Amino acid sequence: MVRIDFHMNKKGVIIGSTVVESDTHTEIPLRVVGGEKDSPFPQHRSRARARSMGFGYVAMLAVAGCICLLLCVNYLHIRSDLQNRQSSVDALETQLAKQKADNDVIQQKVDSAMDLTRIYRLATTQYGMVYPENGQVLEYHSTDKEFVTQNREIPKS
Repeated sequence: MVRIDFHMNKKGVIIGSTVVESDTHTEIPLRVVGGEKDSPFPQHRSRARARSMGFGYVAMLAVAGCICLLLCVNYLHIRSDLQNRQSSVDALETQLAKQKADNDVIQQKVDSAMDLTRIYRLATTQYGMVYPENGQVLEYHSTDKEFVTQNREIPKS
């Protein structure tokens, strides 16, 4: 890269090919600089040093890049695992809904099978059962809440 410097003296300034008028017409020679390392100006040398990358800087960038790459790969792995689990949850929810529907159908069949008029008709015609009359039902109070066992004969009255 070739750059044209500007020089300044007490009488005027020359910038590239532009000249600012001064009182005296003294020529100031232009200087073409081939590179910033050759420059006599200290700010140019510090810029050149700042642009160059040392081994430590390159190593740190490489380590940071590797860490970023590992984090991205880990993120993609976790994302894939999450999608797999979500699809298995969706499949299980579908299976649960199907089983609930099947249970509802079976419950409806059981409810329709327990037709109380049919049970009454079978009990009265086939087995000769009748409803109890008043005074035929005796109530017993038991401490055991589940069932009552008959240990002796029930009194007739």
